[in-house]
Formats: sequence, C-alpha cells, structure tokens
Amino acid sequence: MFIRYLRLCLVLSSLSIFTAQLDAQNHEFSGISRFSLINTNADKSFLNEGTDIVRHDRNGFSLTQAALAIESDWGNGISSEITTFFHDDGDLSLGLSEVFIKYKPLQRAKKKWQLRLGSFYPELSFENNHTAWLSSDTYQFSAINAWVAEEMRINGVELSYSQNGRSIRSPYSWDIRGGLFKGNDTFGSYLTWRGFAVHDRQTLFNETVRFAPYPEVLNRQTIWSPNDVQPFREIDGRWGVYIGAHLAYLRRAELRYYFYDNRADPDKLTPERYYAWHTIFHSLSLNYQLTESTNLKMQLMDGSTLMGYRVVYADFSAAHIQVKTQISNRIKLTARAETFDVFENDNMPLDNNHSNGVSMTVNSQYEIDEHKSVGLEYSFVKNYAYNRPSLSLSPKAVVRQWQLTLELRF
Repeated sequence: MFIRYLRLCLVLSSLSIFTAQLDAQNHEFSGISRFSLINTNADKSFLNEGTDIVRHDRNGFSLTQAALAIESDWGNGISSEITTFFHDDGDLSLGLSEVFIKYKPLQRAKKKWQLRLGSFYPELSFENNHTAWLSSDTYQFSAINAWVAEEMRINGVELSYSQNGRSIRSPYSWDIRGGLFKGNDTFGSYLTWRGFAVHDRQTLFNETVRFAPYPEVLNRQTIWSPNDVQPFREIDGRWGVYIGAHLAYLRRAELRYYFYDNRADPDKLTPERYYAWHTIFHSLSLNYQLTESTNLKMQLMDGSTLMGYRVVYADFSAAHIQVKTQISNRIKLTARAETFDVFENDNMPLDNNHSNGVSMTVNSQYEIDEHKSVGLEYSFVKNYAYNRPSLSLSPKAVVRQWQLTLELRF
C-alpha cells in the first residue's frame, strides 16, 4: 500500500512540474480525489478473486478515486483529452482510462459534424457526468455503468451530426452518431461469469481484471479459460459498430438510444485461451428535470453475449431509476433503485451462469465550497449467482455498505 501511495506522490510531483511549462490558455487541468471511510459486511470482492459484486471488502480508509484530466485546445477545431487514474486496488495502480482527439471545425451551417478518434466512453448514459467519467450524484455507479467502466471503451472513431434547436428557433435539438472500433473482443465475458456489479472502479488500459476461480471455467474438460479478463483485447481483427441518437427538449428533457455490436467471432481464441465474445446490446436513457430542484434519470439495457458454438450464451438486462433533489444551495440528496439479470441459455449446463440482483443507493452531499464536498452514501446490494455453490458458497449474497467521503477538486 505504501509503495502505491509513494508512486502517486511521485507522479503528481512530475505532473505539477510538467503542467507549469504549458500555456494555461491552451490546456485545462481538472483533478478529483475522494478519500473515504468504508464500513461493509462484504466477504471477498471480485477484485480479490472473490464472488461479492462490490469493490470494497475491508473496513477502513480508502483512496477511492484519484484522477487527472487534461483538456487541450490545439487550434483549428482540434482538441484532445487525456484522463489518468491512480487506484489503490486491482491489478494496475496507475494508468489511462481515456485518450482521444476531437475535431470540430468552425461551421456556418445550422447542422454541424464532429469527429472523435482514440479510446473513449460512448455517451450512453447521463449518470457519469463528472470529471474523469465519475458520477456527481452518487459514489457507486449503477450496475449498467459499472460494467461499462470495467469492460468497455470505444477504441476507434466516432462521427456525429447534430443540430442545436436554438439555431432554428426550435425547442428540439438532436444528435446522430456512429462509430467503428476494435479492441473489445472479450467484452461480455466478465459480465457472464461474475454477473453485474455495483461499484466505482474504472479499468485502465493494459489492465487485467480478475474474478473468482470457478472450477467450470478453469477445468480443461469444460471451458478451460483463465479466471481473468483483458478487456481491451483484439482477437479476431473485425471492426465493431455502434449507432446512437440523442433528442433534447429545451433544457428540460433528453433521450438517448444506442445500439452496440462488437461483431466478434465467437470461435476465435488466443494461445492463452481468451475467447472472442460476440456481444450486442440496446441502451435507452432519459434525463428529465421534474422541477427546478428535482431531477430524474433512468436507463435500460438489454442484450446478449456468445462465446464458442453456444458454449456460453447469455441474455442480460438491467435498469435503474434515480431521483436527485437539491435541498439547498449546498445540500443535495440522491436515491437510486435498480435491478439486473444475466440468464444463461447455452450448451454447457455444468457452467451455470444465471445471476440476478437488486440494489438501492442513497447519497447525501454537502458542498463546502467550489473545491470541496463531503458526503455519506449507503448501498444495499442483494444478488444470486448460481455458480457460487461450485466454490462451496451460498448462491445468495447481501452486502450493506456505508461510505463517508471527502471529495477534493481543482
């Protein structure tokens, strides 16, 4: 633990020297750190090769987030963004979560286009609206976006075409976008074998994420695959595709729909026996301002994933609803309820990947000033995973967690 914090101090010192040399007018730096006291009854987290679907399995202090985002304007409509994280858990302590270039030339037309190139998150949801793709309303992500944080990036290009309603005196604005990508062939494996999870940890580039050593996965007579995933691995050489559509009404409501297909060849595998998983999904998100002080967010996801000749096949779905109320200028209260499910339907009955669960999260934050806030969050997560008995565990797990957090921003 000490070595990890020492590395963080060295990196931050180096970054401060580096940033001092840059032109402040062309480069914008934003950082965020969250120092948390955790109280949990979790047994063993998936990050430690356990079966609990939460990040923390020990009580005490944790540096839950430490991130730096650099946005640069290079002129002529070209900008870039780099996001770096430090983690005190998992396989990789320090690394990148997003790196991309954006090209948005000056355009007189009312309909405008924009290009993104690199490794980035698709804008599926309204939840992750804070610095470094964190959420400003809760500390733990919903199950949908925790999975996106674990296994998904767009390693490729995105083209968008949009019209702002103000340019034509209309209350409606729209945005249509599509993308091509590679490096997401194992997408779906983590979700299938472990199930959905509720946490706030983002996988870094070149990181390996682990899960429990289920005998059916490791056994040469059944799946014969490692009990870990390399999320941004290219295996079959195929391009994946996605399309998205955004529709907004004034600043009151916005709807987003996405269809994603990584087009992976499920019969391809690496010498280390990492398979390509053919994963598709539909996502629908809503952001609605109920009143001046109350906001509603919802998201639905439905999809499927396939590995081999139906060696592993699972349908999955998840949904959440979140309400945030601004009680005063400094105090806000957020509540989220969600449900999630993975349903197996394949030719390997010994590898039982059924899982389902529900979660409730309540978060209250007090804004000390523009650079500091303190918050208290309670999470209740109940799930059933029917591969747990293979490790002599009950299929049912219930986790209750309290998190007291100091957030620092610059």
